[in-house]
Amino acid sequence: MHTVSSNKGIISTTHHLASSAAIEIINNSGNAVDAAIAASGVLSVTSQHQCGLGGDLFALIYKNGSVFALNSSGHSGSNLEEYSKEQNHKKISIFKDKRLVTIPGAVDGWVELNKKFGSKKMDEILKRSIELSRDGFSCDQSLLNAINNSRNIFKDSPLNCINKINQIVKRPEISQQLSIIAKYGRSGFYEGKFGEEFSNFLEGSVSIKDLKRKQAQWVKPISYDFFGEKFWTAPLNSQAFLIIETLRNIKKNIIKFPKNIKDLQLQIINEMLVMGNLRDDHLSNFLNLKGHDTNYMCIVDKKGLGVSLVQSNAHGFGSNLILKKSGVFLHNRGLGFIRNDNKFYPKNNTKPPSTLCPLIITKKNDLSCLLGTMGADSQPQIILQNWANNFFFNDVFTSLSSPRWIIGGNDKEKLFPFNTWKRKENISNLFYEKGISKDLLNDLSKNKFKFVKKYNNQNLFGHSQMIVKKNKIFYGHHDPRSITGSTIAL
Repeated sequence: MHTVSSNKGIISTTHHLASSAAIEIINNSGNAVDAAIAASGVLSVTSQHQCGLGGDLFALIYKNGSVFALNSSGHSGSNLEEYSKEQNHKKISIFKDKRLVTIPGAVDGWVELNKKFGSKKMDEILKRSIELSRDGFSCDQSLLNAINNSRNIFKDSPLNCINKINQIVKRPEISQQLSIIAKYGRSGFYEGKFGEEFSNFLEGSVSIKDLKRKQAQWVKPISYDFFGEKFWTAPLNSQAFLIIETLRNIKKNIIKFPKNIKDLQLQIINEMLVMGNLRDDHLSNFLNLKGHDTNYMCIVDKKGLGVSLVQSNAHGFGSNLILKKSGVFLHNRGLGFIRNDNKFYPKNNTKPPSTLCPLIITKKNDLSCLLGTMGADSQPQIILQNWANNFFFNDVFTSLSSPRWIIGGNDKEKLFPFNTWKRKENISNLFYEKGISKDLLNDLSKNKFKFVKKYNNQNLFGHSQMIVKKNKIFYGHHDPRSITGSTIAL
């Protein structure tokens, strides 16, 4: 595998059909934002175990020296607190618990992106996703693995009949919803048949009035200058502020930039140990779950318009609740209302904490890097490792393929849990991939962690995408850990 390069732009997504849809749009005079929406629409079909119409998204847009941030995570309903009390549940259930379903934000995000930066109409942008969901596509290993892992949870799913690679998957209900969105925009989705089915399904915690409310919001990105590079990302309710705070603390504690990758990695780890405590003060802990739940893409076109976009169902197929008429899997981002004591603290009309972390880096106001990853709440750790690797190795593929570490876990489980960080006193374990620097491990084992373990499941270390710009040339690649990743030069 080699790094892809071009002076006209690059598309990097987690699926070849999404990348193909994106490049088709650009070849027909569309821009990077049009292409990103097209790719996102396709991923809602081909990668519905990771994202979809029932999920959320965050996006950063680079244009002419400025960075814009879109928070398209969904609000809870206006009656969630009352509904939760009526249920009188002693504890929350991760799957098939309607209280964890907040209003999906992804579709609203598409509409807002198109309105502000798009150059094409939605019917053309969503054409490929409509066709794929109607006519079918070949099941890949990633989707099949997710289906196999979830068969005992949603036996009535339309995907339950899929049992082998290359079997044709059709989702006519999703095709119909995409067609409605293409024709009528957000109102056709949120205030149409989906909205009616959604509000009825949630038994009063969400009203039609709630669905009329905008989920997508243009917000001021947070940024930080770090030794000549300016990092841009999304503010709370995203956990991406941890990237900024980590860099800020590193800069406070060092006079000169580290001379080698090991020293920089140690600086990141030292500050991430502190961030675990800070994170708990701002975001709620998630419960111990297995699976991958997120899809990231980055695109830059020939005019230099850049998109860093991440979308998610929260956990795999989300809540494992599906609306039968519309065919939409509902996410469970309401997990963010679960606190450290594993109790549920719902809030009305509130966006719960989100793990999603898109990143853009600029140098002297020029686009320098687009970067993001899947990886649950370990995303800040993975992103900073990828950036650090690229700083020293100066090669995108090497940066993404280098072995990673993850802080998290506890002594009893001795495996990587979903709740990557707990309070500082409980952050005792570090998991790493084969091939990691022995010098780094030796330094870590001496005084920072009680438990250091090699772990073989690559999904747990994230699947990333990265595009960097050097001397007016764009270089990009997808994570070699990904089964379906696809990067195309324009």
